[in-house]
Amino acid sequence: MISEECNYGTNLTGCASVCCFFLKNSCLALRQRQIDGLIKGGVRRHTVGLQGGLGPFALCFDPYRKSDIVLPRFFVRLDAPLCGGLELELPEAVSRHVQVLRMQPEQQVSLFDGRGGEWTSTILSMGRKIVEVRIETHVRSARELPHPVTLAVGMPTNDRMDALVEKATELGACAVQPLMLDRSVLRLDGERALKKVAHWQGVAVAAAEQSGRTCVPEIHPIRTLSQWLQVPGAAQARCGLLSLGEGTVGIQRWAGALSDAPAGTPVYFLSGPEGGLSPQEEEMARGAGWQGVSLGARVLRADTAPLAALSVLAAQWEA
Repeated sequence: MISEECNYGTNLTGCASVCCFFLKNSCLALRQRQIDGLIKGGVRRHTVGLQGGLGPFALCFDPYRKSDIVLPRFFVRLDAPLCGGLELELPEAVSRHVQVLRMQPEQQVSLFDGRGGEWTSTILSMGRKIVEVRIETHVRSARELPHPVTLAVGMPTNDRMDALVEKATELGACAVQPLMLDRSVLRLDGERALKKVAHWQGVAVAAAEQSGRTCVPEIHPIRTLSQWLQVPGAAQARCGLLSLGEGTVGIQRWAGALSDAPAGTPVYFLSGPEGGLSPQEEEMARGAGWQGVSLGARVLRADTAPLAALSVLAAQWEA
């Protein structure tokens, strides 16, 4: 039996046999007869990322309909939650994207606000800079990890940090904490730091739209390690740090132990920049109760290690 909610690009648990569709260069309508031979059961929603610069789309289909529609997905955060029947103007950046796609009134888009699920919405009007929509139907989804994972990372170089935030979002991270450590190459403060955090938050939004997630990871303000270790909530979390020292446990063993934790238990994973944590930083973290975790005998790049750890956690929990 195929699950009602599937997410392209992640673990498709419960799916008997799923063919990955690569939609290129345009919005394609997939007819029911193309799906009947591939998927058995009542899959109602499948999220795909279109290549070729068109951005994220949600593929909605119903076994009783004759055609299927690929809906563009957009993150829209308002003060109040989205709700059925609400009419609103889309933010300028989202409106511009809708216009680039040359969409027209009565066509539909999929909106989510990070509060759970997403909403099928109908375009009411198209202006030069403003697009108005009406919220229609709420679509439930279950694409988040059972435990919210925060990656606390010693910042690598600019381009690698962008990629780290993007891939962490796709893999299910709940938050990313950029850290300025003793061996950090990238050092930011003041207005420059604020601009970088805002940029990384935009990267996370785009990755969430593309990957089918309904929650956007929060990119925390840049902190030092001592500041981060004092953040409230760490006492209730399961905390691991990447270490090559003694007293470490393998990542699979650590992830397996977390499987027994109550759903929703926060998980923090700390990894250093190029060169790793300094001895003083590792001693500080261990003194705060963080468990040393090993990713194996090979030395991974600063931007690879946290993603490898997150991949193991996600695979362990979603298997």
